[in-house]
Amino acid sequence: GESTPPYQGEVGLVVPRIDVIAVRLGRLAKAGAFDGTPYSFEQGDRTALIRSPFGYLVRLHEAGTIPFERPLGIAYVETTIPPGTSSAIGRFYDDVFSAPVDLSPIDGAPALTVSAGTFQSWRFIERELDDYDTHSMHVSFYTTNYNAIRARLLEAKATEDLERDHVYFFDRIFEPETGETVFKVINEVRSLYHPDFRRLLANRWPIIEDPYQDQAEIEVDLEKQLGGVPRG
Repeated sequence: GESTPPYQGEVGLVVPRIDVIAVRLGRLAKAGAFDGTPYSFEQGDRTALIRSPFGYLVRLHEAGTIPFERPLGIAYVETTIPPGTSSAIGRFYDDVFSAPVDLSPIDGAPALTVSAGTFQSWRFIERELDDYDTHSMHVSFYTTNYNAIRARLLEAKATEDLERDHVYFFDRIFEPETGETVFKVINEVRSLYHPDFRRLLANRWPIIEDPYQDQAEIEVDLEKQLGGVPRG
């Protein structure tokens, strides 16, 4: 098949216990599930950096180590942007979405943080790259002023009027005053009436069916290596 296009960024996940994830991933690695892929796992002090088999970076934060409302969820998404564009991108999300924005460095690099909810954010970090193509990657979020934003994007010809099922997409971040394109990345905008809004974080399939049939064996490994995992 075709190779997965690169994503120059990072996703930050809050998880209840990193040691449990380490056991699960170690089991898969031992079975050869990641052979021939860029997969890597680097565990630190209540944190871990994973490069997925597709080459994407995911940083795990154990619950309680960073501000977050729940023990499981996405805390942030990081996107790499060209030098000198963070201010204009900040103006876009401030003006079009009325989102709180903060222009403060991250790890010493010029950056923009756009609030996407309580303790959730989209981080744009300026770095030198040869290619800033985000391909078909997209970031999804919910908004209350759904229709007003869509009207503004239509006026700027940044999206087509293809709204359905309480969601629409656009791929052009622009300078609010001039309409000039600043950066291209797909935004998936959802209304609060979208069926996934506040959906419980539960498996979509029964635990005894595919793709979860191996869970019983994993539970045995967890019992051996960690003494079991508390329920609830």
